[in-house]
Amino acid sequence: PRYPTFAPDGKKLAYQQVGPIGTQDFTVHVLDLDTGESTRLRSAPRIWPGRMSWSADSQNITVAELARTSTRLSDGRNRLVTINIETDSSRIENLTAELSPDAGPVASPDGKKLALIFDGALWTVPIGANGSINGPPELRLDELVESPAWHADNQHISILTSNGLETVNI
Repeated sequence: PRYPTFAPDGKKLAYQQVGPIGTQDFTVHVLDLDTGESTRLRSAPRIWPGRMSWSADSQNITVAELARTSTRLSDGRNRLVTINIETDSSRIENLTAELSPDAGPVASPDGKKLALIFDGALWTVPIGANGSINGPPELRLDELVESPAWHADNQHISILTSNGLETVNI
């Protein structure tokens, strides 16, 4: 399993499991921590889903997926998809056309913003309680970064840069 991610309500854990093709495909599962029952989300991305983030209402998971441009080639661009765990349905989140997420999403502790990496730079985007994007992305640090992590105050993000671990005031 990879990318274990607890829901804000503390009752569920999302994770990815290697699929039938191997390390190219991963299936997304939700584990109910009270019952121990695990459910595979069939509407989840099938090819190289990235790190996942829960919505504030603990009912939706947002993940970056590779949107392939051809069934014969493995190239494409990443896009954000939000999966409703109750209906096992997904929706594509609309970002500006020139932005393709490299990494993330990582929700802030209050569930009001996502931190994302676009073309190596740190961006944030406002989201609603159900995880839907509800405003334009904002550039926060225009240099090569990775591995964003929110602080509990919702105002700072620690990030790896070429100088090591740094904190950015949002």
